[in-house]
Amino acid sequence: MDTAWLTLPVTGGLIGWVTNRLALWALFRPVHPWRVPVVGWTVQGLLPRRQADLARALAEAVERDLLTAADVRDHLRRLPLDRAAADAVAQMAREAVLARMPAWLPRSWSTQLADRVAQAAGLEVRRRFPELAEGLLAAAGEGLRLGSVVERKLLELDPAGVEALVVRLAGRELRFVEWSGAVLGFLVGLLQALLVSL
Repeated sequence: MDTAWLTLPVTGGLIGWVTNRLALWALFRPVHPWRVPVVGWTVQGLLPRRQADLARALAEAVERDLLTAADVRDHLRRLPLDRAAADAVAQMAREAVLARMPAWLPRSWSTQLADRVAQAAGLEVRRRFPELAEGLLAAAGEGLRLGSVVERKLLELDPAGVEALVVRLAGRELRFVEWSGAVLGFLVGLLQALLVSL
């Protein structure tokens, strides 16, 4: 049996796997700029070098295409927040009344008055919550944009954190890229063996 039928596909597969592995490695490494001696080139991984640009582009995509201020407002309108807001206001009103009651007033009277004020405040908030919520959303206006939050969070990640995020999101696809290089290299090696044997 001709050894070309074994060596060329195996060598091609190995070369394909190694080159794709190196290409994926070059996305993240080296983390810090490294100067190649003699040539004078500076080498740095794509993601560490372009982290700020990528964060800005992703933030713009989030705001423009994925989660606009109008989307955030619509989502907040659908949340059942009236009970939580009423309970919070009632609790604050009760605590405020109890804190302002004179010490000479019997505790039971202070508690009873605080409970009544809290109940009235809670009922009023629940009754007028749609109006209150719309006022808050209107006041928030374009401040509900999440792109700047996304950009800040991505910029706060260290390069290892960016790599972990990419691997978590696309780990299976990255492995596919590695192994597809091996398969394609193997097929090219088979083709070369066929051409050599002709």
